[in-house]
Amino acid sequence: MISFVKASDPNLNEFGIAGATLDLILEPDKLSRKPAGATVSDRMGNFQLPVSQLGAGVLVYEARLVCRLKGHTPAVHTFRLPASQKLALIMLAPGRDVYMPPKSDILDETLQMSKPYLNE
Repeated sequence: MISFVKASDPNLNEFGIAGATLDLILEPDKLSRKPAGATVSDRMGNFQLPVSQLGAGVLVYEARLVCRLKGHTPAVHTFRLPASQKLALIMLAPGRDVYMPPKSDILDETLQMSKPYLNE
């Protein structure tokens, strides 16, 4: 679960998980989607994820934050950037990582979808 909380939220002082990977994707449901940043949580579970997109912080983008850690169910949250002055609080549950990143090749996606209809 990913939520955005105030800096005073007491849950931010709880024990964090080291080694979680975080990926930020802009416009995740469009063909023009693009990675905008990636990082790994430190030994205290903290992270900083600068956005590497021209206009970020001024222009409005749809963004998806994906947090993954071996042995845990991934946390995925879609939101609008720029987010308010809040911090991301991420809680991972034990489980399997079943997250499938979206394909980035539209031609490949189209060919895969058309296979049942092709006579080969």
